[in-house]
This record gives sequence, C-alpha cells and structure tokens, in this order.
Amino acid sequence: MSTFSGFGANVQFDVQPEAVVDWFIARAPDVLDLRPVEASQRLDPLRLKRRDTRIDGSDDIPFVSNVLLADLLGSSRPEIVVCDMKSGAILMGETDQPDWSLKPIGNVPFPAHAEAVDLDADGRMDLVVAALGSFSAMDHKLGSVQWLRQVDNGRFERHAIAEDLARVSDVQPADLDSDGDVDLVVAEFGWRTTGHLILLENRTEPGGKPAFVQLPIEGNHGASHAAITDLDGDGSLDILTLYSQEIETVRCYFNRKGGWTEFLDLYRAPHPAWGHSGFEVVDIDGDGDADVLLTNGDTYDNSLLKPYHGVRWLENRGGLEFVPHELVTMYGAYRAEAADMDGDGDADIVVCALAEQDNVDAQVDLSRFESLLWLEQVEPGRFVHHTLEVSRSHHPNLTLGDYDLDGDIDVFVGNGQFDDTGVPPGSSVVDIWENQLR
Repeated sequence: MSTFSGFGANVQFDVQPEAVVDWFIARAPDVLDLRPVEASQRLDPLRLKRRDTRIDGSDDIPFVSNVLLADLLGSSRPEIVVCDMKSGAILMGETDQPDWSLKPIGNVPFPAHAEAVDLDADGRMDLVVAALGSFSAMDHKLGSVQWLRQVDNGRFERHAIAEDLARVSDVQPADLDSDGDVDLVVAEFGWRTTGHLILLENRTEPGGKPAFVQLPIEGNHGASHAAITDLDGDGSLDILTLYSQEIETVRCYFNRKGGWTEFLDLYRAPHPAWGHSGFEVVDIDGDGDADVLLTNGDTYDNSLLKPYHGVRWLENRGGLEFVPHELVTMYGAYRAEAADMDGDGDADIVVCALAEQDNVDAQVDLSRFESLLWLEQVEPGRFVHHTLEVSRSHHPNLTLGDYDLDGDIDVFVGNGQFDDTGVPPGSSVVDIWENQLR
C-alpha cells in the first residue's frame, strides 16, 4: 500500500513490507466475530407497505447505483430516476400514471450518480450524470460527466460535458462562484494512480451551449461522494468530500477568493481498510447546523464483512468541531439517509446493506443479518434500532422522499448485484416502501 499514489506521501519512513505483513499476521484473529445485531421488531407508529417496480418489457437484473426522486416533467407527482450500472440505462418512472413502470430515457456508460438541474436555464429540468466508465476498479480515462438535456416533455438528448476522466463516481451542481450559473463539482474516484476532485466552472456565453473549464481542487484518488454547503457560515458555498480507498476521510474544502487550497479533515477513519461507502450532509439533531451521516460497509475490496461496519454521525458542535457517534453496527452498510419517518418532528435514519453472498459464503450466512433498518430518533441524538428487512443484502442505494404527496416520507431501495447472485430474473428494480402514516 505504501507504493500506491496518495498513500506513500503519508509515510515518512522506510517501509519493509514483509515486516508489516508479519506484524498483522501475528495479531490477526482466527475468525471475525459477526454476531447478529439485536434490534426491535416493533415499528409503531411507522407503517410501511412494500411494492415492486419493473423495467418496461424487461426481466433483466439491474445494478441500481442511484435512485433519484425529482420533478422533471412538472407533473402532479415527482418522477423516479434510476441509474443501472450494468446496462448503462437511465430509467424514469412517471409516478402520476396509474400503472407506471421504469422506461429508458438515455444511456450512459456505467452511470454512478444523477442529479436534476436546469443546466441551460431553458425552464426544463435536465440530468447531469457521473459515469464511471467501468464497473471494475482500474486506472483508465473512460470516465465522464454527461448531460441529459430535456428537449421536450420527457425526451432527453445526451451531451458530454467532460470526457477522458478517470472513474467518476459523483457530480454535484451549484453556483459556487456566485455568478448566476451552475457549476459542477466532480468526484473522480479513479483507482490507484488516477483520481481527483475537480470543479467544472461554467463559462457558458449568453445564449450559447454549456461550456465548462476544468479546475483541479485535490489530486487524491478515492473521492466517492461530494456535497455542497456553507460549512463555516461565511456566505460562500464549501465542498465536503468523502474519500475511501486507503484515505478514508471526510474533508471540507473552503471557498476562498484565492481558490480551494484551504481544507479541514472533519473525520479520519482509524485505519485504511475502513470501507466508507456513502455520506449525507444533513441536520441530524435539529440544532440548525450541518452534520454528516456516514456509512462504512464496502466489501468490494476483499469480500469480507467486518465487525466495525455500520453507521456513524458526525455531530457539528460549532467552530468546525465534529464529534463522531457510533449509531449502529450493520454488516455491508452501503447507504443511509435521514428524514422524519414517523412524523414526530425529528430526523430518523434508514440504512440499506450490500454484500455478495458468493463472496462471503465461507465466512457467514447473510440470511442471518439485516438488509434494511430504521433508526428512530426518540430524543435529540438518541436512536432506537428497528429491523425492516433481513436476508436481502443486495441494496446498492436508497433515497427518501414523499413521492405520493400524502405528507409522509417513503423509502426507495435500489436492488442488484453485479454477478446476479441472489437476485432472480424479474425481481423488483426498486423496492418502494410506502409510508402509511398519513
């Protein structure tokens, strides 16, 4: 690992790999203690009714890398947008139709994430898509940022905004320079020798096609997620970034007139095999500032579930001080989001898990463990753990939102595994857990 780009710079002494390996072997346990987590089955007052979604005319098994709830068409209810990592399809469900299904609206090579934004200011919502360029981890220049421009109601045309990039895992739109147009923050994950955090500054001429200039922010690889918020309260938008790989850090880059050179690490994991899988910037405890919700449960590095997989909350104490709290152990924890699920006025948390059964067969039976859980916030900062689902740890992503506009928050859980393990043909693409609270 000391030879990898981005890690060797942190090692200020001579490394003898054989000695390091011997040190770990001497201290390694014979087995990992992966006991089932105790949780409550009582869900009162929460009532969830699950329904399936399908791809129109297809029984293909997708790999849902992203689920987005957004009003793209200006209809009575928001649409569901799904990125399928396998086929490259960008799918949309028009939920105001009685028997809706997911239909393709575009195709992007290995799409990892999509965001809705009116990029050309023509009054129609578009999509910007982060394209990995390959599912497998490798160093290449096949990644890109793609624009699905809505040219009329429900029809989209694809245009490349940036190409010849490493594996792009996230793109976030915002007006970072306060000049009235939309810039893009790009998390270029890469692998070992490629990867950066990039700003695509909007230089579009009035009435012209969108044109962007690439400005590097950070040369580290492993940037998996980005979020934009004014963290220091100076009136300018800052960039929070989650790094995985061996860096395993939550870092904030501050928006200064001189550029993005000033940064602060809000959290650094205890070791390089932590496996961060996602984050969300959200006010967890209702005190009016931005906290960070973290998951670590990545098994794509060595196919092992680990006792320290789970969910953490970085509590914003003010003055740029963040205190980590361990909320729950969850093996393969891959995505968590916060919203008021039970209508009591505070933020609860829903978490999903992803782990390939073939890869962990020799280690543990996944049917013993949770695949979807709800953390009910019963008082500020204190959560009660409820099991929603077990034995279906094939959820790469989820999102929360009121898609039926009945006043409560529903849950959208993406399905899929890249080798088709445990996901039979014709399975639901996205599980919709409709909240019956209202």
